[in-house]
Amino acid sequence: MKYTGKWVVSLLMGSLTLGAASMSAQALTLNYKGFYDRMKPLYQGEINQLTLGFYFNHRLEKRPCEIKSGFIQGRYGKLPLLVSDEQQLLLPYDINLRNNSATITVELEDEPQCDFAMQIQAQLWGQTHYTKPQLVELQQQMNLLMEEYAGVGFGWMQPKVVGLTFNFDGKEAVEVKPESLPDDAVLDFDTAPTRISPLM
Repeated sequence: MKYTGKWVVSLLMGSLTLGAASMSAQALTLNYKGFYDRMKPLYQGEINQLTLGFYFNHRLEKRPCEIKSGFIQGRYGKLPLLVSDEQQLLLPYDINLRNNSATITVELEDEPQCDFAMQIQAQLWGQTHYTKPQLVELQQQMNLLMEEYAGVGFGWMQPKVVGLTFNFDGKEAVEVKPESLPDDAVLDFDTAPTRISPLM
């Protein structure tokens, strides 16, 4: 296994237009529709073990930007914006918000230095051991999701997921390439990972 402190971020944002409705020194407002459309493949078809992480990364300090406050503005009023301890936006999957042109407003610490990032992640269930078939399935689903985002006929343009990156609190990340493991291999960790993301 290879150890690294690198945070692997999905490279799918080149054509992503979340629709910044307004920007100021205090707050950033984005259209909910862009988020909904990228969550949609997670709720249909063969992709059932993944989720998406939405963050704002500090370009100089290489960390998530602190989200100081925020809300979702719908047709009938404001909804609270949920944020994880890791400063990840926890957004609802709601067709009504999409159809009603809802917006998301966030106030960020040092907003001019913050870049939006979307990351494919495995769903976490506190698991500390993984078999090779489980690892292969996660890798295959990540590649399938990237092909969905690329669109028909453009899958060859997207980078392939060649493995998985396991992140832990207070420890270096672990990179794993499932295809290189023996068929009966089992990964055992002392603690459950806090994030499992694609290795490109």
